Amino acid sequence: MNSDNEFFLNSFENNASKNMVSFYHCKDCDTSFYCNDLNGNSCIFCNGNNIEKLEEEKDNSIPIIPFVKSMDDAVDCYKRNIFWNPFIPLYFKRKKNYQNFKKVYVPCYLLDANVAGNIYYRAMDKHTNGEAYDVALQTNFDYNQLVLKKCSLFSDSLFESIGIIDLKNLVDCDASLLRETYIIKDNLSYLDVSSKLRDQIMDKSIKMSEDGVLHSQKVVKKNDLEIFFHNMKEVLVPIYYLKIIYHGKNNYYLMNGENGKCNYEIMNSKLGIVLFSIIVFLLLLLISYFVFFL
Repeated sequence: MNSDNEFFLNSFENNASKNMVSFYHCKDCDTSFYCNDLNGNSCIFCNGNNIEKLEEEKDNSIPIIPFVKSMDDAVDCYKRNIFWNPFIPLYFKRKKNYQNFKKVYVPCYLLDANVAGNIYYRAMDKHTNGEAYDVALQTNFDYNQLVLKKCSLFSDSLFESIGIIDLKNLVDCDASLLRETYIIKDNLSYLDVSSKLRDQIMDKSIKMSEDGVLHSQKVVKKNDLEIFFHNMKEVLVPIYYLKIIYHGKNNYYLMNGENGKCNYEIMNSKLGIVLFSIIVFLLLLLISYFVFFL
């Protein structure tokens, strides 16, 4: 077993807070989640009521980032971003569609990473008269407080843009923090997320190092970079989650329940784009008329 896995497996031994929450499974979309004291259970993913309560109980002793923002804050955030966007269909601006936010805790890994080593380039430009040279570049980058989700419910791009958290708010889990709140069951292993993270960090580090090679043409000849993970822990990150189905397609709006940072994947209206383009064209035509003819 490698050191990363050992670190992961031993990272939760000292947490003494124990809270039992019930485990549910949605038969309609095959999503699993935990919740505690939640009335009128519905699926976090498809909003269906075909929910099965299973015998399994989760010993939820994972540190948690409590919700700081309220449900009203989530709705106000949605309105600010959606209501005045001319490209978004009116369907998403109806009250019945944006009043269904859910409070969700997303299981995540929180960790730091260091990238160190050498990258060897074959580089040339007009100043070398067409002759290529070997260039060695020593690299050492630190990435702090990376947040990686342990479930596949949300797309990476949607979640990672709002997953920043403040460690000062990290507390032991308490049953009062879980009321009327879903906890998504993780379905991604450490190996699943660490492999993807390694690829992302390596690509970013190589791109950053290329700026240090002062030649217009450069090709990586050899890469000796190594990535080391440390300070890793598991946390529950608070998210306000909204899913709206429109024309058979899933649309999502997420807001970080701690800092209010939001992002969404909502389809644009073709009619709205056409109308907006026509309005802009008419305004430019009107301005041109006043400039040249008056």
